Amino acid sequence: MTASASSPAIAASGLSKSYNGRPALHELDLSVEPGEVLGFLGPNGAGKTTTIRLLLGFLRPTSGTATVLGFDCWSQSLEVRRTLGYLPGDVRLYDAMSGRAFLALCARLRRTAGRSAELASRLDLDLDKRVGTYSKGNKQKLGIVQALMHEPRLLILDEPTSALDPLVQETVYEILNELKQSGTTIFFSSHVLSEVQKVCDRYAIIHDGRLVREGTVSELGELSGSLVRVSFQDEQAGEHALDRAGLAARREGDDFVLTITDPNDVVRALAGVHVAGLDVRPLSLEEVFFESTSRATCGDETS
Repeated sequence: MTASASSPAIAASGLSKSYNGRPALHELDLSVEPGEVLGFLGPNGAGKTTTIRLLLGFLRPTSGTATVLGFDCWSQSLEVRRTLGYLPGDVRLYDAMSGRAFLALCARLRRTAGRSAELASRLDLDLDKRVGTYSKGNKQKLGIVQALMHEPRLLILDEPTSALDPLVQETVYEILNELKQSGTTIFFSSHVLSEVQKVCDRYAIIHDGRLVREGTVSELGELSGSLVRVSFQDEQAGEHALDRAGLAARREGDDFVLTITDPNDVVRALAGVHVAGLDVRPLSLEEVFFESTSRATCGDETS
């Protein structure tokens, strides 16, 4: 049995996994529709890779159920793996082979060479070199080609751009957006907010093995922002300026620290105030999670 056009490409219900009594994934309920691109976000160690290994049948769950393209992830795990394209987070390849020989092996197993030559060319990958001589980035490129070459209906990608330089990352985003337009379902595991915003339709955030938030990528923009650290020559005047602008800040030593979505808010608030130091940088995913859950907790306490 395979998934119909109306049934989820990926469906997990109550999916849990523990190691020696320690939970790594807790009652995950998740659905990915055909043709959808889901960004599966979380800090390192949050449970993203455990989820993927369960979906592929590499691990058996402590409890719960899951299907991929209508196949049960454990009793029909071979069918699952034949059907999709998969890029693991820790790419392992045959070092003695050339890149071309490796892709030829993949083509024989899948009975199609598909787009291997085109994808390798777009990623500027020399297929005639021995894999063992490849840099980490080139091994990642080869892993991407093998996952995409047979044009699968579903892609499961675990941190696909982690070892790539920024120019190659942009090429990968371009390729994934083309696949998205053609109707390919993509499960995109990442810890980088910005790349999920470039590629995905929806996001789900996992933290400590629990699904803590999900929604559309347009809603994800509300979570992103910048961390501002500012100090003043006159601390009292600076604090009053932030208060007047309605900007909540916490104290860390001599600094005032706050999160914002528009840096211009701080610029306007501090006009006419003597600033001793100012640092602005994007929020990390860990900080986004902290800020969003802190706001939710504060809202619960004040409601």
